[in-house]
Amino acid sequence: MVAPLLALATLTSSPKVENYFPLTEGLTLTYENRVAKETWTSVDVVGAPVKVGERMATPIITRVSGREVDRAYFVIEDETVLLVAFSAERPLATPYPMLKVGSSRVNWDFAGNTVMQGEETEQMSKGWSRPSRPRTLDKKRFNTVEMSIEDVVGAASGVPVVTRYTGIYGEGIGLVEMTSVETIGRQRTERTRRLVSMRQAEKR
Repeated sequence: MVAPLLALATLTSSPKVENYFPLTEGLTLTYENRVAKETWTSVDVVGAPVKVGERMATPIITRVSGREVDRAYFVIEDETVLLVAFSAERPLATPYPMLKVGSSRVNWDFAGNTVMQGEETEQMSKGWSRPSRPRTLDKKRFNTVEMSIEDVVGAASGVPVVTRYTGIYGEGIGLVEMTSVETIGRQRTERTRRLVSMRQAEKR
């Protein structure tokens, strides 16, 4: 009787968000990026945790042709991936929820500030995630969750920046693909990222 109960518990247990957004130092993810007809390759590397404000946070560093183009710091608290800073010396006043996961659809929202063009501005967002179909990378099959976020930034300053994100996160991998559509007035820009390879952190 014990074995069936254990099997049932495995099937019904909720997925863990840290499995879909691994912050393992050294994990390296290579993406193909596209905006209109332009394509390029970027590499995300998970760095070592550092002190950001009152908490330890893990950076993800993005490089293009070996040059750093982006750096963001994350923590996982209360089954939520939180973006806490773009600079270790300047934590966000309100951590931004990037991802939650569950055995069914999960919703979240946010009202606070973000950094745009080096300045803090107000931001509001609504997001959700839900389990999706399994995918395959390098002949390995993995579970996924689908997510969507709608961000509105700078509404009080006049013309808001509205960005809609839809993406897939893979268990044990992280971001698999993401499409973002940014709208500023009548201007619309679509960007895509697609995972092409992954290298696990080297065991020490």
